[in-house]
Amino acid sequence: MKKNISEGLKYLGVGMGAVGIDFVSYMLMSGIDPSIAKGLSYILGACFAFFANKYWTFQSKHAVHREVWKFAVLYILTFSANVGIHAVLLNLGMHKLVGFTFATGFSIVVNYIGQKFWVFKGQR
Repeated sequence: MKKNISEGLKYLGVGMGAVGIDFVSYMLMSGIDPSIAKGLSYILGACFAFFANKYWTFQSKHAVHREVWKFAVLYILTFSANVGIHAVLLNLGMHKLVGFTFATGFSIVVNYIGQKFWVFKGQR
């Protein structure tokens, strides 16, 4: 139980860092199309999340190539959903920060479940 709480807190910290990278880079790219900016910013946050979760949250000892493909599949799926949710909300007339928040929230939940029970499974 204590290990799960610690893992959850670490994941939350990494997630906050990834969202921070996602948000700052998204805002810095405000001069380009918002959907392209969102896609690029999401990828930057995902790269940070992989390494931080692999080595800090889940303390995986497996070689990177054993897990990176699972992580990539998970993030491609959630990337598609993230960008899609963002685009739909923008098309509905919502402010880009509302779209960002909802898209990011969805990704956080799905990525946690996928990493805990699939990507880094057996590492705990």
